[in-house]
Amino acid sequence: MMRAHRRGRKPIEGLMGGASVAREPMASPRAEPQRRPVAASVSTLVTTRPRLVVIAFVLVTILMVPGVLRLEIKVDIADYFPNSPVINADDDIQELFPPTGQSVAIVALANDGRIDAKEIRGLALFEDALWADERVRSYVDVPRDEAFQSVLSAITPALASRNLTLASVDDVTLDATLDAVLQDPRVSALMADDRSSALLVLQTRLTDGAEEDQVAVRTVAQHFREGGIEPKVAGAFIQEMNDSSIESLRILLPIALVLLIVVLALTLRRLLDAILVFAMIPMVFVWLAGSITYLHLTFSQLTFFAPILLLALGVDDGLHLLHRYREEGSNGNGPTTAMGRSISAVGLALFLTTITTSAAFASNLVSSISAIRDFGLALALGMAYALVANSLLLPALRLLIASGRETASHATGKSLENRRPPGWLVRSTIGVAKRGPLVVLMVVALTLPAVWMGSTLQSSLRNADLVADDADVIVAFEALDNHYGSVGFNNALVLVRGPIDTLRVLQAIDDVSRRAADDEHIARIGGQIQLLTAASLVRELMADPEAVSALDLSDGNGDGLPDDDDHVTIVFHALLDDPRSATVAASVLHRDDHGRYDATVLRFSNVDVKGTIEQKEVLDEVTDDVRSLQHLDSVEVTATGSPVIFHELLTDISDSMVSSVIISIIVVTLMLIVVFRSLRLGLIGVLPVILVAIWILATMRLLGLSLNVVTVTVTSMTIGVGVDYAIHIIQRYREELGRGESHEGAVTLSLQHSGSASVGAAASTGLGFMVLAFSPMNMFATFGILSTLMLAYSLLATVVLIPSLLLLTGGGSSRRRLGPRLPASVRRNRPPALTEKVTPPPPAEFADNPEE
Repeated sequence: MMRAHRRGRKPIEGLMGGASVAREPMASPRAEPQRRPVAASVSTLVTTRPRLVVIAFVLVTILMVPGVLRLEIKVDIADYFPNSPVINADDDIQELFPPTGQSVAIVALANDGRIDAKEIRGLALFEDALWADERVRSYVDVPRDEAFQSVLSAITPALASRNLTLASVDDVTLDATLDAVLQDPRVSALMADDRSSALLVLQTRLTDGAEEDQVAVRTVAQHFREGGIEPKVAGAFIQEMNDSSIESLRILLPIALVLLIVVLALTLRRLLDAILVFAMIPMVFVWLAGSITYLHLTFSQLTFFAPILLLALGVDDGLHLLHRYREEGSNGNGPTTAMGRSISAVGLALFLTTITTSAAFASNLVSSISAIRDFGLALALGMAYALVANSLLLPALRLLIASGRETASHATGKSLENRRPPGWLVRSTIGVAKRGPLVVLMVVALTLPAVWMGSTLQSSLRNADLVADDADVIVAFEALDNHYGSVGFNNALVLVRGPIDTLRVLQAIDDVSRRAADDEHIARIGGQIQLLTAASLVRELMADPEAVSALDLSDGNGDGLPDDDDHVTIVFHALLDDPRSATVAASVLHRDDHGRYDATVLRFSNVDVKGTIEQKEVLDEVTDDVRSLQHLDSVEVTATGSPVIFHELLTDISDSMVSSVIISIIVVTLMLIVVFRSLRLGLIGVLPVILVAIWILATMRLLGLSLNVVTVTVTSMTIGVGVDYAIHIIQRYREELGRGESHEGAVTLSLQHSGSASVGAAASTGLGFMVLAFSPMNMFATFGILSTLMLAYSLLATVVLIPSLLLLTGGGSSRRRLGPRLPASVRRNRPPALTEKVTPPPPAEFADNPEE
């Protein structure tokens, strides 16, 4: 039976066997020390002016609404490219060698697995459908016979030479004609070797929107189902990224919302409390969306799944606060007193967990990839907003509802967090913790091989990672990689800047062709490597005796190149001034406004470049090929193009991960040491999450996964999110030491209370992350699985390793030094230890004393 009287106050009669509940007024602000902790100030504000708090939040939310309405959702593959000389070189090539047009590649797949007469007729029908579409025609400025390039371009004139057409020829003759034209390597390059597909290329004009023509062609292709073929457009990739992201969010967000409200209801065992915690998230979304606009951040593809992450992470603070609120109320305090003490007691832990998580996300600012930088900053802001909402708005609303609706007749409704974990579980955990040396030895034995496995993890980024698995564009890209590399859709480029119209530079460029002859990843047509350079064009012109005579050129040594610098300049002029060669020459030669040749580009057509290893091999081959150019002091040589850019991106991903993890560890460690005022506790708090980061990398290696622009954020997030559980355990441990508990008693109570709350928070967060595992996009699904495993590892490391380290290292420490300076009202209200007899709480929910 609880004490009937405390400090001379009359008891409030209970309803169970006459049990009475002791009431204690909330301590007067004057009774606190003059320098009040921030948490105590927040507590006073919320408990004395809850309506003012709610009004302030409403006003700020209204100010954010215009930013939400102006939010620009922009998805671009360029968001993933780092700011580097490789990217700058690619931009320079686009500026110096602007194309006169562009092309859309369509892969026509044979439904029965082989292109024959029926499929050729189907290909012609598809060309008709494209030409009949007004939107597609608006992007074509040339006649039809020049607009399309496919095997039909060879079949139609072959039939016409025999006075036949596709409409009049029989299938047998058409099959024979197809076999005949495929003998030409230039035609066979437009057909898969196994004849499972054919390539159709549509030449279009340049447009302001890079994908407008591709989107128009894709629309026609998606509705075409004739002639035994299924066209897939290798384009409109940015649009597909956007569509896949929206579709993924449309599927996952409702699932996450439903799961979260169910978990909250089961955890808190009161629908009203679950709704209040849940209601904080929409406000956080509004604030974050407004901030993205006002701060001019990029809403990239990564930002699409920020709502689900905030949904999973943003409820933790509310759960811990309401858990402590229930605990304080069960000790006989009214709603106002219970809430004030809860904010004062757990405010520091909530602040720490938010700051460390935000710092971990913000550590991604070191990345040179804009999508990762803005994503990290957006999540850091979102976590800060969630803290403000859960520590101010949530308790204010809870108090207003309590004062307006709840009376002594309302049932308590035990929450799961208010139910202490089974005694055997806590005793088992403490029993393990007492074997600290053995626990540490086992952790070391587990971590050592994990370090090696994590160090061998590779970086990778495929087009399929950024869109849905079954997207048509991925099917088309795979066909291009497997069968049509020689057409030139996967180019490595080498930009050469400086005076290039010299014989020495031209000879070095020509040497590149000889070195590239044995490259594994260079495309070939009819045995000829597909490498376009200024030297290859000069050789073609020098092979024409009429041109050599007209330009008065000479080739004294018979190497196929001019004899001196002046003749090199003459040849360049001829190539750019002759209408027959001007278009091709302008794609590799740049002449400035003063007539000086100051840049050239070497264009490698590459094949079999499907992953990280192949991209590195292409870069190595190109680097070896251009050695002669790099040895020249007069020019600057930079390799770029899609294989090189993606290799640069993957290198930056690994570097960013290392940098962000190191920064996160340093920042979090310093924060814990300063706030806990203990080097020992700071290191104990951060050690488990470092181990978890290593275990996550090893798990990725075991599962055959790789680092990419999304999974790379898991490691830094591990530091910020994983340390949250450690903070709550250690903070409760300090609190109990400050109340006079022994080290073992403090550890037991921290597991008894904060440990159970951490389990509930981890369950809700884990379910939110697990929702991402059902994303149709590989990258996000992988992120969801790894994040869920990260939470499980973090919780396990917290409840097993931290108690062991606390008992192993805390025997000689001073309680007074480690214990936080708690308000007297909180110190007086020490909860019973696991071994003490616990008086059941009264049935009324914290009915306030009239004097409060």
